[in-house]
Amino acid sequence: MSLTDPHLTTLADHFGIARDYYDWKGQYTEVGEATVIAVLDGLGIDASTPERAERACHEVTNRKWRRVLPGIVVLREAVSYTHLTLPTNSEVYISVVLVTLRRKKVSGVEG
Repeated sequence: MSLTDPHLTTLADHFGIARDYYDWKGQYTEVGEATVIAVLDGLGIDASTPERAERACHEVTNRKWRRVLPGIVVLREAVSYTHLTLPTNSEVYISVVLVTLRRKKVSGVEG
């Protein structure tokens, strides 16, 4: 039985869940919706109802827009540029922390 919910299909493809396979006898088998829902649940994705599957699908497909930059960017240059690609009507908050590291040569110490 093939997946009838397109959101389950999208979630299965996104997480690498096989939707079909050939068993040990070489017989083609399609994975049922209950199995895909159970595997998604094991991955922490609630797709137990069509509404929850749709919500989870929306969350998964929009993840890339929530994480545009890594949590921390360490730069060694005084001036640096980072390219941002943002969806329409998005807001950006940037915190800049400047730290000056000074090296001091200590005589008599090897290393």
